[in-house]
Amino acid sequence: MQRRKLVDNKWVTFLEDKFNLANGSECTYYHAQKTDAVMVIVVEGTASEGFTYIVNQHRHPIGKSIWQFPIGGFNSTHEDPIDSAKKELLEETGVKAGEMEYLGSFYADPGFTNQKIHVCASNEILSVGQQQLENTEHGLICKKVEISSIASLIDSGDMGDGWGLSGYYYLQKYLSKL
Repeated sequence: MQRRKLVDNKWVTFLEDKFNLANGSECTYYHAQKTDAVMVIVVEGTASEGFTYIVNQHRHPIGKSIWQFPIGGFNSTHEDPIDSAKKELLEETGVKAGEMEYLGSFYADPGFTNQKIHVCASNEILSVGQQQLENTEHGLICKKVEISSIASLIDSGDMGDGWGLSGYYYLQKYLSKL
């Protein structure tokens, strides 16, 4: 196999791999290498009358802003996903969480990237303050919403990414334990 780096920066490495398939035909495959990420779900209240925090950010590749659960990259080789999730939640929403639970993980898009998303959740809100956004998160909006409204946000496409769908699954899984 021949590998060539096309782009390499702190967010992503784009690679071009050339190799032969099992049937002998040549293949050129483009893919991205990214650090893992954490998705954070926070629940205030109960499953039937609860709230969660979501964020809205412009996503350049699709040309629009969408709602998502707080998400951020981290280095899974030496960072703990729960610690990273607490940090990301505080940065993007201003919510400081207490105890947090690791719910599981999924691959973001295994046909395109090696990135794995680790999902953490908490129902222990210690305080709610100001966002602590990084420069690259300029314009990110945080909103506290009723949990019951998440399904309609997904149905409308306003939260219509794969991470939102996966987050909704993990939210339901977490709520069933409360």
